[in-house]
Amino acid sequence: MKSLVLVAMGSNTAIACAEQLHHLLGERVNISHYDARQELLPTHIQADLVVFASQEAYRQIKERCQESPVLVARRSINYHEVNKLFEIPAGTDVLLVNDLIDSTNTTIALLQTIGIDHINYYPCSPQLANYPHLKIAVTPGERQLVPEFVETIIDIKTRLIDITTIVEILIRLDLLELYADFLSANYVQDIIRLSKISYQDINEIQRLEDLIRQKHLKEQHIAPNTFDKTIGKSPAIQKTIFMAKKMAATDSVILIQGESGTGKELIAQGIHNASTRRNGPFVAVNFAALSENLLESELFGYVPGAFTGASRQGAIGLFEEAQHGTIFLDEIGDATLPFQVRLLRVLQEKQIRRVGSSKIIPIDVRVIVATNRDLKKLIAEGSFRQDLYYRLAVLPIHMPLLRERGFDILLLAKAFYKEQNRSQKNLPLPADVYFHEVAACLLDYSWPGNIRELQNIIEYITTLSPTKAPDISLLPGELRQIPAKENPALPVPSTDKLKQAICEEVFQANCCHRSIGRRSLAKKMQQPENHIRLLLNELQEEGRILFRRGRGGLWATQSPKASF
Repeated sequence: MKSLVLVAMGSNTAIACAEQLHHLLGERVNISHYDARQELLPTHIQADLVVFASQEAYRQIKERCQESPVLVARRSINYHEVNKLFEIPAGTDVLLVNDLIDSTNTTIALLQTIGIDHINYYPCSPQLANYPHLKIAVTPGERQLVPEFVETIIDIKTRLIDITTIVEILIRLDLLELYADFLSANYVQDIIRLSKISYQDINEIQRLEDLIRQKHLKEQHIAPNTFDKTIGKSPAIQKTIFMAKKMAATDSVILIQGESGTGKELIAQGIHNASTRRNGPFVAVNFAALSENLLESELFGYVPGAFTGASRQGAIGLFEEAQHGTIFLDEIGDATLPFQVRLLRVLQEKQIRRVGSSKIIPIDVRVIVATNRDLKKLIAEGSFRQDLYYRLAVLPIHMPLLRERGFDILLLAKAFYKEQNRSQKNLPLPADVYFHEVAACLLDYSWPGNIRELQNIIEYITTLSPTKAPDISLLPGELRQIPAKENPALPVPSTDKLKQAICEEVFQANCCHRSIGRRSLAKKMQQPENHIRLLLNELQEEGRILFRRGRGGLWATQSPKASF
């Protein structure tokens, strides 16, 4: 029977490596082991092979093994235990505790080499006097050396003899042919076991990635606007909101029509949030932003290999992402005729098929479409399908133009001013004061770009005049021309003085039982009618003036002396 002696620096290492060899070599080799630091170590060590677990053990004991062949083992991390380290958050500082400085540094290097480099290792061994006081320590089987201040010990067990050294041992003992199959099977078994763990980990990672993706989609596909957040008191927008609330209670297709910049998507979001699908996703699609080549794959998804450049995993489409929620198809008038056929089928059958697949996927999605184009005109031109139009126009709703919304213009301007103040944080004036000089201009302008144009104008004037109320000369040319035509040389009194004068005139008229209105006030005050309308609206909001229907005209709620 062959004999083998294993010598290590420390009893833990000696026992662990000896057990490893015994498991592999069984009863065919007589294995004994020694701690190089123990007192009862034999003076002369004789065996068919002496294996040293480290260079340090060899340096200390080599003189006692002159009559026997020796081998210094290479040792690897115990890969059965390293999964514990992945539970440590990235960037965490840990002590790496081992019996010798060299062994400590070698263990750190091995861990980093195999990719466990997400944590910061600090060497710690009995020979080192200075090391940081950390809460976590990692050790390869040397728990007894861990400092007392450490709160958590992660033992990755002793580093074992690696496969290359095992093969060399078998060659030295002339046992390679006998043990080759067993050795191969033993390590293949380990590889298979680790592969199974890896496969399970991959599946778990994919599951977590799916959850993260779903969470991301849910967070991304949200509708922040509600009807309560919709700015506007004009009859035009209030009628639109009233109709939209009624439509939100159904699952029918809604067609929102209106010029660009009128807030079609905001109304769609409000409908979604007022519906039973409010907890589902809100997915917005702009046909003008999608190329014809990618349109179907974006909306319906695709299977692996469906086309050149397709992801190997395939992808779900926006209709599937909107499952149990709402899909908003903006600029539907720009959809191509081939896609219109697909969309018509989706609306009729409530199911989709991914590009490159024959599998039918049922969908439960509420469809809202919008356009700034005249669909009936497109039908006459042959660029929009009539049958699709009647599928879409089940519940039509019209978005009013900004110029049709009157005083809403100033409400929106003030809201955009506050948004700019939140982003710039350098707008010291109240919104009412800031727009005093230019309010009449804003009300008189036709706003061909609607709300989006108004938002741009507010950003423009707050950029040029952040701390001072802008005058008419600061406005773009198309805005500042209109008030100038009415009264080019008219001095503008202060807002408070005009309000006081208005209240006095209205109060006097009320006392004399005489009807008074905006036009007569404008003539009396020698001010533009739009300016007087603005001030009357402000006085109404302050509760100082009431608007009475019919010929009742205006009514002062209190004496002007009590008002100011």
